[in-house]
Amino acid sequence: MENDKVVINIKEATQKYQILGVAFNASKDEIRRARNKLLHQFHPDKYPYGWIYDDVDPEKRVYLIQSAYLYIMENYDDIMDAFQVLLASTLSNQMPAQTRSHWVYTTIASFDQDE
Repeated sequence: MENDKVVINIKEATQKYQILGVAFNASKDEIRRARNKLLHQFHPDKYPYGWIYDDVDPEKRVYLIQSAYLYIMENYDDIMDAFQVLLASTLSNQMPAQTRSHWVYTTIASFDQDE
């Protein structure tokens, strides 16, 4: 059971990182500091009637921040692995043909036809 890998939904993980406003390669400490800064900024006790600039429920905002933090921390290693695989496949020719740049392959094809 030690090697159980969690399948990471890249879109969901990306949204969680965006909620906290951290880079995808942020360390656990940077993620924790970002969460603490946001919780301090948007704490319901500080603004009991909601944030000044919008009408989002303060408790809902804190819940989103905390749930994003917990998701990232619980799945940190799996998320890092998924982002590394994504980065490696993006920078290599290992991607499926459907996702490769159309421009590159049509340009190469046009050079082949010129000969």
